[in-house]
Amino acid sequence: MSNLTSFSIVYEASLQYNGTNSTLVLKDSKTAKGFKVVAYVAVLIVAITGNLFVVSAMKTDCRGKLRKFTYLVITSIAISDLLMAAMSIPERITRVLAEDQWLVAGTGGEILCKAVNFVEKVSITVSALHVMALALRRFLAVFKPPASLTWKSYRNSILVISLMWLFSALYWSPVLYYGGLLVVPGSGLYCKVRYFYPQWRTSYLVFLILLLGILVLVLVLYSAIWFKLLCSKTLREQQVGMASLVRRKTTTMVAVLVATFYACFLPYWIGWILCSYQQVFCNKIFTFISIYLTHASVAVNPFICLTFSRHYRQALGEILPFSTRERRAKTRAHGKAKVRSPRERYAI
Repeated sequence: MSNLTSFSIVYEASLQYNGTNSTLVLKDSKTAKGFKVVAYVAVLIVAITGNLFVVSAMKTDCRGKLRKFTYLVITSIAISDLLMAAMSIPERITRVLAEDQWLVAGTGGEILCKAVNFVEKVSITVSALHVMALALRRFLAVFKPPASLTWKSYRNSILVISLMWLFSALYWSPVLYYGGLLVVPGSGLYCKVRYFYPQWRTSYLVFLILLLGILVLVLVLYSAIWFKLLCSKTLREQQVGMASLVRRKTTTMVAVLVATFYACFLPYWIGWILCSYQQVFCNKIFTFISIYLTHASVAVNPFICLTFSRHYRQALGEILPFSTRERRAKTRAHGKAKVRSPRERYAI
């Protein structure tokens, strides 16, 4: 079953992980189903629209302002969020409507089951690794600027991002092998991974340890960063002050991205651990809220980018359909010709 929905079904106390006696209970009312579907559809629309904008902003960035490591990682996160929104949220909607049953049978249904679970897990892992990379990049930019120059290379940035995607895909490759369909007599057809995956406890435990390690590392790095930036406020030289200003702005944007990621995922991880390993804390309402937050996380990053980054706001003005061609051309020409103040030059 999907990772994000694996603990969303409450089994009878006699249910064992070997699949015996798996009668399902606690069905949703029509009102509850309607509420959940509307909530998921709203997230789906916002996630697809917002993340397509982030990717389009990178594509239309003719002046190269968004081709720095931080923005490339944000674009990679947007691609990851798009994949998760397109694959996982529609699957979640069908599960709500069909009482968590899998609707597509046969070989096509099995392939789709494998793909949905694989994309979902890779997307979560990629986002977590990207969060770590953003924090590490901010740390180097503040404490060791010469060392951070290596990260400014477009080629090196693409290489680092590609390695994170490759690691995530390889780690979850067993899902493509073990994922499959399970027919439960008298109940229906279900998409399962853990049922067919003998080492799922070990694999998932290593993944949870990785996430915890990333969280601790990010907290340590940002504690050091904020302490350093607070100390830098005493510097009086203008250029140093402006450099400190841009570091604070960029760091704040990345910090909000990181905090939002963990705020959306921590409830799910806590509930998943307790319910999957100890069979406790499987409250139905908490389960829905925690799973919904993980899906909602794919819709918030574009708003954070627009709030903190002037470059994204400019890109939005050029992409919007009611922004005329003449206006966009004038904006580009004005941006090239205008002599900007130090504060404007350092704006993110």
